[in-house]
Amino acid sequence: MNQANESGSGSLFGAKAEYLWDSENSLYIKGQKTVDADDSYDENDSVTLGAESRVFDDITLGAAYTTGDRGEATQASANYDVNRDYSTYVTYVDDSYEDQNNVIVGQRAALTQTLDFYQENQFVTENNGKGRVDSFGFDNEFTEDIDIGIAYQQGEIEYNDDPSNAMAGLVHRKAVSFNVNSDSDDVLLKHKVEYRVDETEQASEKVSQWVTTNSYTHHLTDEYTLFGKFNYSRAKNDTSGELLEKFIESSVGLAYRPIYNDKLNLLSRYTYLVDFDNLNRDVSYSDEKSHIIEGEALYQWDANWEIGTKVAYKAKYQSFDRASGNKFDLNSEIYLANVSASYRIMKGWDVMGQYHWKIDTQYDEVEDGALLSFNRYISDNFKIGVGYNFSRFDDNLTNDDDYDASGWFVNLIGTL
Repeated sequence: MNQANESGSGSLFGAKAEYLWDSENSLYIKGQKTVDADDSYDENDSVTLGAESRVFDDITLGAAYTTGDRGEATQASANYDVNRDYSTYVTYVDDSYEDQNNVIVGQRAALTQTLDFYQENQFVTENNGKGRVDSFGFDNEFTEDIDIGIAYQQGEIEYNDDPSNAMAGLVHRKAVSFNVNSDSDDVLLKHKVEYRVDETEQASEKVSQWVTTNSYTHHLTDEYTLFGKFNYSRAKNDTSGELLEKFIESSVGLAYRPIYNDKLNLLSRYTYLVDFDNLNRDVSYSDEKSHIIEGEALYQWDANWEIGTKVAYKAKYQSFDRASGNKFDLNSEIYLANVSASYRIMKGWDVMGQYHWKIDTQYDEVEDGALLSFNRYISDNFKIGVGYNFSRFDDNLTNDDDYDASGWFVNLIGTL
């Protein structure tokens, strides 16, 4: 749920770099970036700084601070290793975006060499409501290449009569999820499906939601990599039979890195989006269908310089329905292009500059601007950084087109 209590879907990509101070203390930095999202999903780019310390042989303390698009959050935790196969933990979370103060008490046990069990009790105070949510699950290393997991959650949250709440009164929540990951020599598959039901006693209302995320990566040859994903969510008011929300994102792409010239990386991708939202339409709303085509090239000029360019096109259809009863459809097109260059300033660090242009026929205008970032290499093919966008837009056409992207951002860059 976003801060307007609308259900949204998005995909995040993240990375973590850790520094081992000694055998008992460590520092780390994590970054995540919203790589795609529907209109109801609030951007969630963030940077986290954290530390862990083993104060005794069986007790570990941790703390972390996060800042990003959704404000600030702090977390403190304590973990007690009862023995080699069983541990308990308690975590406190203070999150400004969710107006959240949660205490989580949990335990994890290694039942066998391939099967783990975990159980948590969450004492929730967030978004004008408070209650308790309990969950448990199993993680199983089914084979050397396949991992599976299953989880169940149930709880009760008492929401007050604040108009911003989607439901009021006592809400009963139940959810079950299943995931499977397969990683063979050339093919990586990830799949997760979740079913959730919220019911209220006061209004006798029942809302159910299905969510599934799927990804596929196939190294066809030493030069070509095929990748794709399919994300789907659907929420329905079972009491009234009304469809509340539907989101589809499917994409397929091809990466090419020629053997004869491994300094060159080429990437192409096609994405299809459907975003239907029937929640909180008191003023105005729009449903969207979009087709997006992208092409990108990176070239390692020498040991220090890398140059790149990207072009993208989006055909967007929107259907508007206002509270006055007026309806109209809108077709628009977006064209995007950029050029970039990065320079390695020292071992493991580089600075990247980019200039980009965007033509949007909906507003009949051309936008342009620059961005700058400083990046740290995590591996030969991946780096994480922080930068500033001097323009009003970003280069991800799966995001909304509200022209509010100016400011600080997290940068994650990798090659397949």
